[in-house]
Amino acid sequence: MAESPPHAAFPRPGARAFALAGPWRWFPWFPLMVMAAVTLFATWLAANAGMVWLGALVVSPALVVALVIARDTAGMTLWIDEAGLSYRGAGYTVDAPWPRISAGRDSYGRTARLDDPAVSTSGWFGLLFAFSRRGAPLHGHLAAFWMRSVPLYCFGGDRVVAAIRQSAPPDIARLFA
Repeated sequence: MAESPPHAAFPRPGARAFALAGPWRWFPWFPLMVMAAVTLFATWLAANAGMVWLGALVVSPALVVALVIARDTAGMTLWIDEAGLSYRGAGYTVDAPWPRISAGRDSYGRTARLDDPAVSTSGWFGLLFAFSRRGAPLHGHLAAFWMRSVPLYCFGGDRVVAAIRQSAPPDIARLFA
């Protein structure tokens, strides 16, 4: 995957933005709900053991991670313009011109497959991705593969496909018919 400018370069001026839609707009709340349950359980265990401070000590780092993940997933956005497609996932952004985009499907619905997109990672994901590429090459390869798949269904599938048909060259637009 090619390197690209930092996140500040995204989106291009005039690009149409799509935020998470439908049931997917609740996805960022999932890590916080899980952490709320874990916090309550850990606090209950620590209180029964007479060590309330232990619950806070154990849960605090995980709560910080959950907040960071929730913030990143809430920022998931798809941009479409005449130049191509840009997608900000949780901790990364990918960008590809129309000739390097094809239609795909996964078990949930329509996707856009990006061939050799420009990739920009940030924060925690950048560190995790770099580590996985070196320390666990199979996981790094899988992460790179999934970063090239843009889940159009998360952003209101039909509206997104209509925008692709409007913005993409005719030969690419036909792929999304």
